[in-house]
Amino acid sequence: MRYWLAVLLLALLLTGGALSEELLCVVAPGVTALVDESGADRIPNGTYEEIFAVREGELYAVGRRSEYRLCDGEGRLLGETEFSMICDEGDCLVYRDGALYGALNARGEVVLEAAWSQLTSSGTGGWLAMEGDILDDQPDEILVVDAAGEARSTGVHAVGGLSPVSDGRMPYMTSGGLYGAIDAGGRVVIAPRLRYLGAFSGGAAIFSDGEGTGLMDVDGRELIPPKYACLLRSAGMIVGAREDGLDVFSPDGHALRASLPGRGLEASLPEGGLIVRDGAQTRLYGEDGALMLQGDAGLTVAPGAAGQFIASDGAWGEACQWLVNPDGSAASDRRQRILPLCPGRYAWMEMDGSEYYSAELGGIQTSWDYGSLRYGLMDGGGVPLTAAEYREIRWLGGERLLMVSEDAVCLADLNGATVRTWVTSEEETPVDGAAGGESPAGNAASREADDGGAAGRERSGGEEPMD
Repeated sequence: MRYWLAVLLLALLLTGGALSEELLCVVAPGVTALVDESGADRIPNGTYEEIFAVREGELYAVGRRSEYRLCDGEGRLLGETEFSMICDEGDCLVYRDGALYGALNARGEVVLEAAWSQLTSSGTGGWLAMEGDILDDQPDEILVVDAAGEARSTGVHAVGGLSPVSDGRMPYMTSGGLYGAIDAGGRVVIAPRLRYLGAFSGGAAIFSDGEGTGLMDVDGRELIPPKYACLLRSAGMIVGAREDGLDVFSPDGHALRASLPGRGLEASLPEGGLIVRDGAQTRLYGEDGALMLQGDAGLTVAPGAAGQFIASDGAWGEACQWLVNPDGSAASDRRQRILPLCPGRYAWMEMDGSEYYSAELGGIQTSWDYGSLRYGLMDGGGVPLTAAEYREIRWLGGERLLMVSEDAVCLADLNGATVRTWVTSEEETPVDGAAGGESPAGNAASREADDGGAAGRERSGGEEPMD
């Protein structure tokens, strides 16, 4: 009995390891591949023009733009359906074929034919759908479609299409510009009487009645009365703007945590904090209301990684950015630019410039050489792990980074050590990384990255400021 229990435990451990294995889409100039964390191919470079994750570690879209197929993590094609767009909605995959939408299951089988101008999962095994042209000015009826593909009328007409169902609710807008909400079965649960209703999250949504902005629950009961010019939400707090200050609420809206007096305050909510500006000063508060950092109006703050922030008090190109710990202390020296990659890892930028005198601007200016722009890798304490010699650094997931130089694309670990290299300067031939791992080198022009975990893309620091 002990022997078979040990065998079963070993099998479960091995299975669990396989299920948790990271698969990584390596997409960069000259390289399009799907690999595991060791760099071994699941889909070799050059097999498809494009690859992107549909369900991480399980399902991927492969092919070329607007002509994709579904495949699994081993690179096996699933089903026969081609699509131009696909979205994982949990219980199904909503795909687009031409101008119409349908649904697939995780095996790539069609569970709902592409016959709808709008489609979203109801979260209960069916869908909410529309048949009309959402680009015209005519309201279209919202239909409930069951698992057998049978459509049922709801009598609810909306303009602007469908939004995702969350918390069992979907906001919709009438032709008169009023908002309401229906449930997953198409029944009206919040009458269309509002000037705005956002998506529900955590059992609540921001709304406006035309006079002010507040927060309501899934049944339309007010949690925060609509007396604010606007509301901002993050995972840690809700902030309401008044003419004479800001009110800070708990994430569920039930408790008022603090009130910050002052006319004309602007606020933004990066993850883990609250930024307040008053035209003369910038202040960063933690989610507990503690003041973490303050400076003059030239100070800006953006979210970093693992609760850190990136502060800046100068112009583009200057060495004016540094890392700030969650307690407000400085975590790094100043750099020209710092961009978060993943917990404990950042890309830092170097770029050459030359000074000149501008009569029009009345002083010394700097002309920046964008061709010299390079990125390096550093940790959360500001310690460089590589030199600034890459045109792009991107976090792929897990313990792996993508590091692009002029003549190579490298899969690297979080210390910048090479796991695998694809040479791109002459031939796109995969080359295994050296044993022990050396950091890939090279020079190239700066390139704007395509996702939020890549060096080269600016972070806004949360939602737009509110006036």
